[in-house]
Amino acid sequence: MQISLHFKGIVESRLAEATPLIQFIMGPRQVGKTTAMQQVTDALPKSTLFHFASADAVFNSDWSWVERQWLTA
Repeated sequence: MQISLHFKGIVESRLAEATPLIQFIMGPRQVGKTTAMQQVTDALPKSTLFHFASADAVFNSDWSWVERQWLTA
């Protein structure tokens, strides 16, 4: 899928930066966001620590969910 390949490359390059930041992947349903992220994390060295969370079921409009993910990461 062309769209997922595009943002998969972007995320890979951002994670390779000297000080990688948290990456939020947003977009329409069924375009390959989760698949691309699974491919990215599968390609990381086994010793790499990461935290992946899906916001599909988040219905709150406040930032508490984001804060909990930040603290977990």
